[in-house]
Amino acid sequence: MLIHLPGHNTFQRNVSVIHNNVNGGHGAQRVLTQDFIAVDGPIGRSPNLVVKWRGRQHLNLIIHVLDTFGGFYSARGSAPHQLESTFNDSTLRGTTFVMIHGGWPLFAQTESMLSKPNVYTDISMMVLVAEPRELANTLRSWLTAWPEKVLFGTDAFDGGADQGWEEVAWLGASTARRALALALTGMMRDGEIGRPRAEALARTVLRENAAKLYGTSVASR
Repeated sequence: MLIHLPGHNTFQRNVSVIHNNVNGGHGAQRVLTQDFIAVDGPIGRSPNLVVKWRGRQHLNLIIHVLDTFGGFYSARGSAPHQLESTFNDSTLRGTTFVMIHGGWPLFAQTESMLSKPNVYTDISMMVLVAEPRELANTLRSWLTAWPEKVLFGTDAFDGGADQGWEEVAWLGASTARRALALALTGMMRDGEIGRPRAEALARTVLRENAAKLYGTSVASR
């Protein structure tokens, strides 16, 4: 798992200094950087002062939770359940955690973590690695239980000459909208929700949840 601290340059500069002055290769650099900014427990060994500080400053802590990288990538290390002791820490109740990438493919573990009052997730990168129907099944499960905890995202990036940022953004946004439409249509057909509720859920996922969480102003239509 990777930890990302958006919103404050001072800590990011300190992390960069440590990152750039470690000997032993990229792997060692990543480990030390994560240990510096992580909390006690399975994702780090350093004191949780940074995480507490972010809570006091009303800044979110973003955690990249995804298992798709490389034949020798540690799948066990990317399981969302490993974060539970951190989420349950009574000293971190003021910190809001966002598990981006939805913990894919362990979306059921992610759903169980969304029961924590200060835990959210998004569908970034999931929209690039999952088919719309597959993603729709995940969204339907999440929206049934925790509709206010699910955020839109694409994780769009520049993949080089044959894969520009705009192409990845288009694919991610298109997959997200198709998957959300499939999930909501299925819920309507099964009598779980009506059309007004489906439209409200679509707005909630695509913009309103993120606007509320990150404190931006987005007018509802």
